[in-house]
Amino acid sequence: MAPEKKSLDPAVLAAIITVAGGIIVTLITTLANRPSSQPDPTVVPTWTTAPTATMVDTAVPTDTVAVGESTSTPAPDTPTPEPTFTPTPPPIGADWANDCISALWQAVPVSIQTEQENGCLKQPIGDFAAGGGRFSFLVNRRFTGGEIYGMFAPLGDDGTVRLKVHLDVLDKGEIWMGVFSEASTDSTGVIMYIPSGDVKRRLLVMQPLPGGNKSQTQLFSQSSATYDVHFKYAIGTVQVLAMNDGVVLNPVPVTSAQKWLFIGFRSANGSNAIGAQFFDLVIE
Repeated sequence: MAPEKKSLDPAVLAAIITVAGGIIVTLITTLANRPSSQPDPTVVPTWTTAPTATMVDTAVPTDTVAVGESTSTPAPDTPTPEPTFTPTPPPIGADWANDCISALWQAVPVSIQTEQENGCLKQPIGDFAAGGGRFSFLVNRRFTGGEIYGMFAPLGDDGTVRLKVHLDVLDKGEIWMGVFSEASTDSTGVIMYIPSGDVKRRLLVMQPLPGGNKSQTQLFSQSSATYDVHFKYAIGTVQVLAMNDGVVLNPVPVTSAQKWLFIGFRSANGSNAIGAQFFDLVIE
């Protein structure tokens, strides 16, 4: 005979369920109210936050590095060049009195080499030299024709030039004194020349250049062998006078803003003996 199966009293079961339910509710409530171990995230309102630009400094390229830094190489000292001093050449006419040929003079032909020293040209300049207040030359040699030697000096556009010449010897060739439009005997100009012969009995000849008609003076007897010439020049003309203005010749057209004084000689073919001294040069 099988044993009788016993069942749990319903009242006891109900009590157990009630107690268990209370425990479960208590646990759920306790866990829900337990503080969290992680901090709450901070919420920042969007209206209070502005975007911030991050500026990064950009290095400016440079050709140099500051002196003293490990990577710098100091530039070597560059010496300051000393100022170049160029002496002022003495004015034309005042130079001869100091045994000087001013650096303002230009030699003819241009192949004659010139050097300057203290505003004067180193002497001799070809056949020419200055001494005792005079500009002189003495030539005794053979030439193959009419060769022109001398020196040019700059003038203004309007004025006068006076000078004297003492003849030492004039067996061949000619003494030349003239005014030109440029520093060249090939330019337009006029010369007063003294042809070869007895130095104490000479006539003077005016000739426009290039290729003008000649005008000659009377024969002058000068015991001192000294003759004088006077040029009056303007922008368009040059007039020649001579022998203390006792000789007055017609003006010659020479158009240029600046004029040039020429002093020298022209040789003749063969052996020449030419010597002269120029002095009392006055430019006004």
